Amino acid sequence: MLPENTVRASARAATLVIVFVVAITIAAEMSAPLKTALASMTGHHWVTKSVASVLIYMLLFAFFARSATPVRADQAARSVHLLVATSFAGAAALTGYFLWHFLAL
Repeated sequence: MLPENTVRASARAATLVIVFVVAITIAAEMSAPLKTALASMTGHHWVTKSVASVLIYMLLFAFFARSATPVRADQAARSVHLLVATSFAGAAALTGYFLWHFLAL
């Protein structure tokens, strides 16, 4: 596998994991039964989200890495840029949600 393929596969998998973590975090904060279910799996909801994140990343990376089509450096770079943007957007979404929650708007 070419390094560009690996970079792109990893960036895509990480981007989707960030979306998962943000979504499940907000959903669990809004739903006590979901938060309880997550906690019951491993003892704490954050541990469950962490384990799920690692498993999802590994599965998605394997899926994206199977691409037989060579990836150009600019395509790999675009995937990394999307990953960075998703990281900032996820941080903003979680910060916004918890600020809204804290201020009870």
